[in-house]
Amino acid sequence: MSAMRSIDIDFEVHKLLEANRNSFSELPNDVLRRLLGIGETPLKVVQPEGKPYVYEGVQLPHGTEAIFTYNNVQYKARIEDGFWITEDGARHKSPSGAASALAVTKSGSKTKLDGWSYWYVRKPGSEDWVFLNDLWHAKTASKKWQD
Repeated sequence: MSAMRSIDIDFEVHKLLEANRNSFSELPNDVLRRLLGIGETPLKVVQPEGKPYVYEGVQLPHGTEAIFTYNNVQYKARIEDGFWITEDGARHKSPSGAASALAVTKSGSKTKLDGWSYWYVRKPGSEDWVFLNDLWHAKTASKKWQD
């Protein structure tokens, strides 16, 4: 296999790549190979580990997937280097910031959401989705017992 190279792409190409991903774990290179009909990557490229998202005892590893539904629309994000990266590629510091940036009311306007009360997360290697608020309560409850 030849060495991996970086290329610059514009936002429209990025959106097309994201729209054609089968999952958050599918790398952009794999999407392009599939769309171009040149088969799977001969040697799987391992993404480097990134920083987890950490807030008051709740830790979500790099690569954690996140979903929530608002007004019958499902939204997605992923933890990358400690940030919430939403479907549009935007970077957010918190689950609330990410949820509020995506959610639209029935009238079409933006709204403020408490992301802890909306997101479900799935850590890398897990098949289970966990309600983010449950992680928060589990950490704060165990902290109270330790104090």
